[in-house]
Formats: sequence, C-alpha cells, structure tokens
Amino acid sequence: MQCEVVPDESHRRNEPWIIYHNSFNIVACADGYTEDGSAGGATELPLTCDPNGVADLQSCRIVTCSGSDLEEASNADWEIQDYPLGSSATYTCHEGHAVALTFAATFEVQCLRTGLFSALSTCRNIDDCEGHSCGSNGHCVDGINDYTCDCEEGFEEVEKECGNIDDCGPNACGGHGACHDLVNGYMCECVEGYELQGEGTEQLCVPVTCPPPDLENLAEPVPEMHFPETLFVACATGHDLGGASGAKTMNFFMIACSAEGHHTSRGSTELPQCRPTVCGQPPDVGGVLAEVRDYVYTEIATTTCQGDDVVITHLCEDDGTFTVTSEYSTCRNPCNHIDEAGNLLAGPVGATITGGVLPVYHPDSLEFTCEEGFTPLESGEPGHPITQACQANGEFESLPAGLSHCRPVKCERPEAPHNWAWVHPQDECNTIHPAHLRCADGYQSNQAALDGMFSVTCNADGSLATMPDPCVPATYIVTGHAKNAVNPVIKIPGAVITIIETGETIVANNVGYYTLSLSEGTHHYTVTADGFISLENGQVTINGWAHTTSSCHR
Repeated sequence: MQCEVVPDESHRRNEPWIIYHNSFNIVACADGYTEDGSAGGATELPLTCDPNGVADLQSCRIVTCSGSDLEEASNADWEIQDYPLGSSATYTCHEGHAVALTFAATFEVQCLRTGLFSALSTCRNIDDCEGHSCGSNGHCVDGINDYTCDCEEGFEEVEKECGNIDDCGPNACGGHGACHDLVNGYMCECVEGYELQGEGTEQLCVPVTCPPPDLENLAEPVPEMHFPETLFVACATGHDLGGASGAKTMNFFMIACSAEGHHTSRGSTELPQCRPTVCGQPPDVGGVLAEVRDYVYTEIATTTCQGDDVVITHLCEDDGTFTVTSEYSTCRNPCNHIDEAGNLLAGPVGATITGGVLPVYHPDSLEFTCEEGFTPLESGEPGHPITQACQANGEFESLPAGLSHCRPVKCERPEAPHNWAWVHPQDECNTIHPAHLRCADGYQSNQAALDGMFSVTCNADGSLATMPDPCVPATYIVTGHAKNAVNPVIKIPGAVITIIETGETIVANNVGYYTLSLSEGTHHYTVTADGFISLENGQVTINGWAHTTSSCHR
C-alpha cells in the first residue's frame, strides 16, 4: 500500500511524494518552524502511511517569541504579547525622551529564530541644558522638556540664572558646570562625568569620552560614547553570550559610559563577550560521529553509517539548531524496494525469508533459504541459508559471488554397478531429474522397471540413493512337451529333464509339459521316464525364444 504525501508551507519539502505502508519516514520543518513552535522544538516530524493509503502528516508551527521575554526598557512603553518569527514589538519613548543616537520617538525589536527578541535601544532624556547656562553661581539640571538651575549657597534662580550677570555670561561653562567669576575672567567647575575643555572665554564642561571598546563578533561596531550615554550592543549573526546548547541565550547586552571614561555593563568594567552560538552534538542518526563534541556556528558534524556507504552531515546554524546538508538524514533507512509483482528485491530468486522481520531497516538483515532439494549455489552443491544486510542507502548488499537463484541440488554419478551402464551420462543428475541405469546387453535385473531401467534419485544433500545389485546374465523361458517317439500323440507325464551343464532338473506335468529358464547359447539335456528309453544327449540353442519337444522310446 502506498500513500501520497502533500506538504504545506510549514514543511521544508514543497512538492508531493510517495511513501509506503510500514516504511519509516521523516519530514523536515521549513526554516523558522518546529514541531511545537518553540525555538528548541524538534525540526523533524515522523511520517507514516496507514493501511487505508492515507499519509499521517502533521503541520509544523512557526517559532513564536513570548511577550514575557520582552526586555524592560527605561522611559518607554510597550505592549506585552506573543510575536511570531519575523514580527516586531514597538517601544515608544516617554515624553521628553528620544531613542539613543537616532533621536526617534520609537524603536522596534524583532522576534528571532532563537525565540528571543533582537537587541533593545534606549530612550534617553533629551538634554534641555544643551545651549543653556544658569550663570556664574550655579549649574543647569536637566528635566523633562525643561531644566532648572542648581544655585550655589547665597544665590537663587532668577529667570533661569543664578545671581547677576557677570563675566561668566549666560552660557559660560555649558550646562554641566558652574561658572565662578574672576577678575577679567571666570573659572568653570564641572560636575562629575564632565571635564573642562577650551580656555579663556571658550571654556566648556563637556561629557567624559569613552573610546570604542575592543569587542569582537558584533553586529555593528560600538561608536565613541559620552557620559552618561548607554547603548544596547547586538552580537553578530551566529553569536551570543554563550551558554549550554539548546538553552535560550541572550545575543545582546547594554553598556554605559561611566564618569571615569570607562565602559561598564551591569556595573562591571568586564564587558560580556559574543561567542559563536553552540548547537551541541548533532542528533543520533544511527552512525558513528567523527568527533564527539559540541559544535558551534558554521561547523559541520560528520556521521558515517555502518558500511561506510552513507555519510550524513549536519550544519550548525546561526540559531543554534542543526540542518541536514547531506542526501540522507538517517542511517536507519528501510530496504523496501519491490518489483512489479510486489516481490522484495533481495535474496536468491526463488528463496523464502526464514529469518528477520519486514520491514527491515539498516543495519538489520534478512535470512533467505531455498526449499528442500534446491540450492542458491551456481555450482549446484548443497547450499545453506543466505544472510543479506540492509545498507544505509536503502539497498540490500549484493549477494556473494557464486550465488544467484535457487536451483536443484546436483549429484555426481559414480561408476556404474557391475554389468550396468548409465543412460544419457552427459545429462545432469539433480533433485528434479534422476539418473537412470540399464543392464548391459545379455544381462538382466529383477530391480529394473518394465522399461528395463533403474532410477537413481539425487538426494537433497547431494548424495545418490541406493544403487542396484549387479546385473546377472539374461535368461529365457523355455517350454517343452515330452512325447512318445513312436507315437507322438502319446504324452509322457512325469518325464524328468536334466540340463547337463548345470545339473538343473525339471519334471513334466501330468500332460507332459514342462517350463525352465535358460541363458542364451546351446544347452545339452537328458530325458528319462519310467517305461521309456532315455534320451541321453538332447540339444537346444537359445537366441531369444525356444520351444522344445523331447521324445522317448518305449
């Protein structure tokens, strides 16, 4: 029974194909789909063909990122819900805040094949102190869509300035430093995280600079940053922050530029490192893995099946899963090829299965045996059961040399028994066609059939059945009539006939008749009877048939 398999968009294979009842089949999910929709779910489904010719094929489910995995972003709002692969969640910055570097009001994170979301951006407070100063006796404090002045003791904020206008001027030292009036000049006192830049009237408190860190395997290089900026850093494709194979692992992290001019992450100056994504060990496909270890992104694991005729390769993908890149996906393939008549294409032609179970999968075997009296050996010698293994490519191994189909066991003729001769000695003697013996000319055997031949049967073990006894010289039936020599009408009952050469004696019956067996040739005899003169030297010649008349005189 066969079934037609019709895949849908969730399966990697997109054209219909045929499978057979009791066969073992696997269907791969399309990229981004798994058996249950989880990132670590199985990417292959079993496929069977039921006795009614219906294929049991389930659909794969698209990988989905859980809304509970959305990272918390400061100063932003977002909607918590599940997102299918490729869709994005939107973060909206609070009023008075903008996306770092872009100054946009929103940013998005995308659902990835790993089941996690892509790297976050940050919503920063828009620096309202930019371009403003609180005068010589205070510094600007940024707010939301506004700023205030933090005045020194003895000074108060008047129209966004601390104290009277002096040499400091309204913009002296910038928004992150306090200007102290001097004679014919001023001095800037910068707040933490800011440093003085410029001289004279060009003095300005600017953010401390954090140079680009020495990080590898990033999606984009980290630009020069300034205090107190923060930035989410994304790992390059196929890289993450490391972890056990199959576990969800973050592929981004946040860094901040500290007041000391160092990059930090979660308060530590030791920054996370992006490493190749770990796929672990490939699935067990019934072969021998070349290297038993954990494989990482872009590495290929090679598995060799028993017999070395099939090699299976698995590529470690960027999402931490393996993809089969070879023709075969398992060593455990079925050997189920049949001919037009539905016969399994295995074993000697004419043999029956006497060991093993159908369907047979690699590396199992089937045992084949010819029926009694037949052999798979081309020599005709008695054979034995033949074992044929199922190879990983779905084909049975070749039969050994000298084997083909089941044929009758052959027997060798010995020398014919004494006085026998083989009939058609050039013909083969086997368990179907027995050999025949015939006595040599002039000889006979009571073991021969009516046609004069003796059949010698060939046994299943290659031996001949029992041979006949030697042939003996052929004899002929001789009939005679003892009569009165003077008056032949008179019969002589009880006459005694004696063969001179052998001494054999025969007595005539009550009407004078007698019967005896003689070999071919000339024989001499005597005839005696009471009241009659004896015949002393009678003669009879046998050449196929004889009838004699013996006469005696009274």
